[in-house]
Amino acid sequence: MAINPNRPLFQPAQPAQTEVAKAAVNTSTNTGSSVAPAKKGQLIGETGLIGDQSSLNSASVLKGNLPAMLSFAPLPDQARYEQAVAKLEQRIAADLALQDRSVKRSLYLRPNYQSLLLTHPQPSPKGAVIMLHGYTAGPWQYAESAERIYKSGYQVFVPRLPGHGFVKPDGVPTGEKMVDPWNTEEYERFVDETFAEAAALGGPVQVIGLSGGSNLALRMAEKYPQIKGVVAMAPYIGPDNRVPVVNRVVDAVARYTPIDLPRALDFIPYNKNERFGNNPEMPHTQGSLGNAQAMLSMGTKVRKVDVPVQFMTTEGDQLSGTDAVQKLYDRSGGGAKHGWYHFPAAEKVPHAMASPRQYDGADALWDKVLETLDTGVQHNRQP
Repeated sequence: MAINPNRPLFQPAQPAQTEVAKAAVNTSTNTGSSVAPAKKGQLIGETGLIGDQSSLNSASVLKGNLPAMLSFAPLPDQARYEQAVAKLEQRIAADLALQDRSVKRSLYLRPNYQSLLLTHPQPSPKGAVIMLHGYTAGPWQYAESAERIYKSGYQVFVPRLPGHGFVKPDGVPTGEKMVDPWNTEEYERFVDETFAEAAALGGPVQVIGLSGGSNLALRMAEKYPQIKGVVAMAPYIGPDNRVPVVNRVVDAVARYTPIDLPRALDFIPYNKNERFGNNPEMPHTQGSLGNAQAMLSMGTKVRKVDVPVQFMTTEGDQLSGTDAVQKLYDRSGGGAKHGWYHFPAAEKVPHAMASPRQYDGADALWDKVLETLDTGVQHNRQP
């Protein structure tokens, strides 16, 4: 089933799909298999592996990048698939319960902050796409694009990042549940659980991230090289190469001296979110400088990503500087493995480039992303 970004639960009309996806959805479940009969030009194996033979001609294959339509991940039977969907639905239900004002709580989840889930009636050979929103933002950043990706035949899961989206009973945003720099293991658990639960849907897994979400996407790909591909938009790894050094200093001070610098940072507000703080369509979480440092460290700790990555950056971005991205790009294999598309200053693309609520040109950006998801093609226009 699908969970709509603006309504708790509903059963959508079946979207237009590719021929491969249509075949998979229309296959009878009485046989115990959700795999469609092979059609001309398709490859299919004994374990339910399915792909488009024509995609083997893509130039990206020569670089070692198999397109998403050529999946060598087995599809689960219908019963296991429905169990996997139900487990993800529990995460959505938990978020919705936190929004229920009829229950007395010390903190509530803001409207438009619940995780999003869009799934098809049967396993999809195109697999699953995990979409990780930006630090202090919420799943709402992907409400429109998640629908586009779903209608293209993918399963889509947009989880709320740990600690994000809470308000006090009087409606004042608070970051008191956000991840602290001495507790980044919470992000690590989130990465592990999210990958495992999305992978259980069957088919290849691809990951999209924006800002802090890109940090977690890259970390996920570093830990799970079976991921098909990553789109990392404006990864939050700092404006220059000094940031990793600063992070190491902060950690060393906390580890080897009596000064608990990370906890001190936690008392400093990072962002008052004045622009979007009271906008119900674009709610943000009030975090501290310590919370920001925790998210930053999740990106700067990534050493090498073997999964093909489509980097997207924009000129003048103070959170995703080109020299920091260049370092990660180079040590992960550079242009032989990854794509890097950079928007010049004249195009006025903001750091929060993924949401049409924050950037008028987001639809054109998502055209590129969907092409990458479908074919594995990499877009390149480096700084």
